Amino acid sequence: MKNILYLVAFLEGFSTLAVELLAIRILIPVVGSSVVLTGVVLSVILLALSLGYEQGGRLAQSGRRREALVFNLTLSGTLYAWGLFLLPRLGDGLVDGLGLSWGLLLAAVLALGLPVFLASCTIPVLVQMLAEAEDGTGQSGRWTGRLLLVSTLGSVAGGLLPPMLLFGWAGVGWTAVGVVLTLWLCAALLSFGRGSGGRPATVLLLAGLPALLFLSIPSSDLFHRDSAYQQLRVARVGGERILFTNGQAASGLTWPAKQPSFSYVREALEVLSERPLGNALFLGAAGMVLPERLERDRGVDALSVDLDPAVREAALALWGEPLRGRFLAASARAVVRKCEPRQYDLVFLDTFSGNAPPPETLTLEYLRQAQRCGRLVIANAIFDKGMKSAFSSSVLSTARAAWGAVYYRQAATMPGSLADNYLLSDQPLPGFASYPGKGVIYRDGRHTIERDWLAVASIKTK
Repeated sequence: MKNILYLVAFLEGFSTLAVELLAIRILIPVVGSSVVLTGVVLSVILLALSLGYEQGGRLAQSGRRREALVFNLTLSGTLYAWGLFLLPRLGDGLVDGLGLSWGLLLAAVLALGLPVFLASCTIPVLVQMLAEAEDGTGQSGRWTGRLLLVSTLGSVAGGLLPPMLLFGWAGVGWTAVGVVLTLWLCAALLSFGRGSGGRPATVLLLAGLPALLFLSIPSSDLFHRDSAYQQLRVARVGGERILFTNGQAASGLTWPAKQPSFSYVREALEVLSERPLGNALFLGAAGMVLPERLERDRGVDALSVDLDPAVREAALALWGEPLRGRFLAASARAVVRKCEPRQYDLVFLDTFSGNAPPPETLTLEYLRQAQRCGRLVIANAIFDKGMKSAFSSSVLSTARAAWGAVYYRQAATMPGSLADNYLLSDQPLPGFASYPGKGVIYRDGRHTIERDWLAVASIKTK
């Protein structure tokens, strides 16, 4: 019996950390990756855990604690199934209505609060059950440390396996299914041979099955990968192949001509058409459309850098043939920190990830390091029309402070949106204008990038 209790403690600890990572990963396509997202999800889970531990202590003294624990674990799994399925929809709607912090907080509470609370009642009850099974005294002190050790080891596994293995191998949806089944397995282990809460548990289990089916629906895309960093899809859209990162169109090719279908790429090729280029560094690979075209048309030695190794596989699916340019799976910050001064003729910054740019790629320190690497810097940006938002003015002012001057050119109008694509540069290229405005300087140690970007993201969809 005690081995079953230890196994349940391990699996419950695994499920809690896995759900935390799942929630963050599911919400990244909605609001982007930020410390606000991580902090909110972590805080909600810790609050639910603390309340659940207290309730579990009360439950451990009841006469029907095993039946109650079976019920809690089954209901927790069912609520996880529906909560993880509904979480992106809740997050999208509530962030639009309440803002980033409060919207995320309410979405996390609604989707995760109750199931985490119910599951976290487990350890205090298991401590009491193990103490009685071992020495019959009901004195739980000597067993608390052992169960907490086992539960924490489960949490370690739940923190490592999803991002390192499960997201890439099984996908986010099937990982969520696995977490739900893990909790249902815990309930089954505790009820096996004792008839503990069988009928209610069965009803709750059946209630969660539709959500599991929604979570595990297969994709019909040309390419689909839920990596540890983002969701990547390549799909046919009319006469194009489009790469989507975190649900947003990031790059595209006409098919079968394999010419760039995104305006900012065509604009960049036009700007660079008369400029001699021997090599180029692209920070943010997207579908590797711009570097591949420069490599194929002009023989430019192009190196594309992206933190996510799966981006190269997505680019292969987009092009439908072997790539000619080089690819490096690495952090953009690490690459610009280590490169030699003026090592590249061109440094192109294109680090948008779905709904948001990574904040660490918009700071004064990063932009200075990027300029040091190349003779020319060009960046892809999304700003509101007229560039009057705090985000637009601050990015441009930060770039000017980093580069000495900043120039911009509208690259594309986004239909049905109040935002447009722009190209920025540290040099006065044809068609570029100098930016005269003022804004806040974003620094590594102090910035409001996530909050400022959310205001632009909200008008994009209006």
